[in-house]
Amino acid sequence: MLQLVFHLIKKLGVLAGVVAAIAIIVIVGFSATNQTDIIDSTLSSISEPLLVNVDQTTYQRADIISISGNSKSASTQSVELSIENTNGVKIWNENINLKNDGKFSTLVIAGGGGWENDGTYTLKAEQGDLANKIEFKFFS
Repeated sequence: MLQLVFHLIKKLGVLAGVVAAIAIIVIVGFSATNQTDIIDSTLSSISEPLLVNVDQTTYQRADIISISGNSKSASTQSVELSIENTNGVKIWNENINLKNDGKFSTLVIAGGGGWENDGTYTLKAEQGDLANKIEFKFFS
């Protein structure tokens, strides 16, 4: 009985460690998007009416991709985000509602169906007639 109790405590400790690690990853991801030294290749042109960027230029399987952007459109229409793999196949999409200041953000985990190939992946943002895209590298 005592061994069972120690075994359960050990399992709870491991689970708590995993939860803490995920929380740290999310916090680091959000703080990275607020820094001013974001790599130029991940930013869209400042003059664009629909900006979209990611927090890194390269990702590996199970990395968290932090996506953020800004719409200068007066429309309250949501922004459709999508990722295409190296074959041009859409492997992820999400509709994001804009905040009052026109900004948007979300998190995506790199991996799963469609993420089998290493190479250049494309993140697209569309809002009505506005569109923009950026590329990033993925390695499994």
